[in-house]
Amino acid sequence: MYLNTHSYLSLKYGLVSPGQMIDIMRDKSYVSYALTDINTTSGCLDFLRVAPGKGVHPVVGIDFRDGIDQRYVGIARNNVG
Repeated sequence: MYLNTHSYLSLKYGLVSPGQMIDIMRDKSYVSYALTDINTTSGCLDFLRVAPGKGVHPVVGIDFRDGIDQRYVGIARNNVG
């Protein structure tokens, strides 16, 4: 399971949309991965909506950074946080 993946919503670091990433992960036989865009949760809602219908268990979080320095990666436990 990948715990730190970035969509194109991670400016300058991601290349594909959250939907395209679901297809890529599914094609590689991953059934679960964490979408952790850098300093944003913009892609999480679409990811949470689309992933189950494509056979992928969604996990969401944030890759917290200060400039280019990674501080930590936070993974949400549930809808509250």
